[in-house]
Amino acid sequence: MKLNYRDKVILIVLCVLLVLIAGFMLFVKPAIDACNTASDTLESKKVELADLKEKNKKDQNLKNEIKEIKAKTTEITDNFYGYQANYKVQDTLSTLFSADGVDIDPNSITITPYGSTILTPYLYVSDIIYTDIDRSIDQYDKLAAGDTTALDEDTTATDTTAAADPTTLSLQAIGCYEITCEFDSTYDGLKVFAQNLTTNREKSMVIKSLTIDDVTGKKDAEQNADDEDAKLDDNETPTIHGSMTLQMIVLKKISN
Repeated sequence: MKLNYRDKVILIVLCVLLVLIAGFMLFVKPAIDACNTASDTLESKKVELADLKEKNKKDQNLKNEIKEIKAKTTEITDNFYGYQANYKVQDTLSTLFSADGVDIDPNSITITPYGSTILTPYLYVSDIIYTDIDRSIDQYDKLAAGDTTALDEDTTATDTTAAADPTTLSLQAIGCYEITCEFDSTYDGLKVFAQNLTTNREKSMVIKSLTIDDVTGKKDAEQNADDEDAKLDDNETPTIHGSMTLQMIVLKKISN
């Protein structure tokens, strides 16, 4: 079969078109798809970069914020005794008693192993009844005195006697030691010791129980005296003998 000139030209054109189409499908189209994918990735990375820059601006003062938080945390933990071995607990206790003029019998001291206790929130239940009329009169008095903020107050009465349900509160466990000992002290010395528990730098030593054998401090001395000279004079300061259980709440310190 012989092809004339016109057929040859058509065949050549068709071959060229097939080559061009094949080249486009094999090389050009994949390259365009890859370019589009790269463009989409570039846009997403630009958005991500912008977000990171914004976060970086917010975190520029992060070191100072961490320092401030650490300082506040340290200030709070300074109110607690630090975690310590049992023998150091006894040393701390002896120092605390000696400073307040309360003598303890070293042989009577018992310290429990390191354990934990639950910090129970203090709940205050008010017995004050505050009615709608009370609120309205208070609001009127404020307005009469020129306090315009009273207009924004809600005069609807609320039940102020309702207390939070303890079962719904978040309870926190914390480390502690329990210390039991016998002591000798004057009434004033014991009173100062109890008061100082709230004024010491560490305020986490609390009296769990306290027993005084003789309230007057001289009853037994007079009963056991063989002569008048052994009795205590009225002006003599009596000595109280008793026992107490203390709870030392401890908190591990943040390392530097």
